[in-house]
Amino acid sequence: MPVIRGQRRTRGSKGAHVGPMRHLGDEPQQFEVYTGEEYGWAFKPLYYSKNVPEFTTDPATGHVPIPKDCRPPALILKDLDCLRVLGEGYYDQVYLARVNRREHPLDIPAVFALKSLRRRDYRYPNISVLGYPPRGHFPANCIPGMDEETKLIVEEHYKMMNGEKCALVHLPWSPWVTGIYQAFHDEERLYMALEYIPGGTLRSVIADTWTKNGRLSVADAQFYFANIVLALEFLHGCELVHCDLKPENILVGGDGYLVLTDFGRAQWAENKISQWQGIGTLYYMAPECFPEVSPKPQDEPYAVDWWASGVILFEMLTSNLPFCGKTYEETRKAILFRRWQWPVNFKAGKNLNDVVSYLLAPHSSQRLGRHSARDVEKHAWLEAVEWDKMDRKGYLAPFIPSQQDITKLWHKLPLPKQHYVPGLKVIEPPIHLKNDDRFPCHTHG
Repeated sequence: MPVIRGQRRTRGSKGAHVGPMRHLGDEPQQFEVYTGEEYGWAFKPLYYSKNVPEFTTDPATGHVPIPKDCRPPALILKDLDCLRVLGEGYYDQVYLARVNRREHPLDIPAVFALKSLRRRDYRYPNISVLGYPPRGHFPANCIPGMDEETKLIVEEHYKMMNGEKCALVHLPWSPWVTGIYQAFHDEERLYMALEYIPGGTLRSVIADTWTKNGRLSVADAQFYFANIVLALEFLHGCELVHCDLKPENILVGGDGYLVLTDFGRAQWAENKISQWQGIGTLYYMAPECFPEVSPKPQDEPYAVDWWASGVILFEMLTSNLPFCGKTYEETRKAILFRRWQWPVNFKAGKNLNDVVSYLLAPHSSQRLGRHSARDVEKHAWLEAVEWDKMDRKGYLAPFIPSQQDITKLWHKLPLPKQHYVPGLKVIEPPIHLKNDDRFPCHTHG
């Protein structure tokens, strides 16, 4: 048994009983305490006079000092430079931001996709009119003149505006989803620092292929669809539904694999209260997302994403949408009442036709994947896919994005004015890369 400093040791004279028989002995037991000195251990004398633990480095105060954290401190907005605009949405803009701080040995010039939202767009119009700042949840009588129905609409508005951040912070890290690093704000805008995915979108892959070859090959479409299946398997395993799946919201990583982004319309599967109908992009909306259809999306929540994945698969194979009209009403009627058809110049095999048919089943209760992504993975059209190998990215992607430095490319979109992003430093590019309408038809960058 190892010796422990401070442990009692027993010593007795010859013939004395030690241990369980000690009560039979003639001589009383004598005890000593291991001091460690008999083994050559040396200790500071201060420890003998102070009643403090031995690991205390400051016996005078009796406090254990907090060890110094070797990690760099959290970033703040002024630590970032805005280099270019990556894209624009209805409410927001996405900037390429780079860390400019060099105060810590571990500070590196990392880049982020910085999603920006104006504060005035975040506020609900009814709140602005009443002069009441947003507070999240609204009690029954908190705003004079606002009825219960309006308060529910206002609450739903703020849930939607906060939806992406709330969804991402609750998700574990995954190679199939853009992660969130940090959130910032200044007097004009709210910001989210997201993982930067450098290879463009699946939409650009489809468009470039259409320009060169007309459409993706079946093998390439199968690879990308398998990526989407694994991404949805992860997402649905976390009980989250994307609700706005489309090629523009699927990014291409540096290794050629796909990554889901834009969770602004995401819903938790267990949420039966929020408004599910009418959200998403029209051409990728499932029939149950329209008000006149029953059952509702909440009844089979995951089926919404699998419908959209079927539309994307059809689009990758044919470069066409299965349901499309000249107006909103024509498109809505096509989704609700019309059977999709392959183009006349496209020959689909039996298994391919079967998987698309089940993904685009009009009734959510009959749709492939509604219970589990495993049902999709087991389909005959995907039997050649080794899912473990795909999950660890063991396949060579059909398209590997070029590794050119994006900061040295021409700016497709103009940078924001400095007073629009007061907390973020805008870095002006060289004159030959600046966006100034000299090349209005230029599309790269």
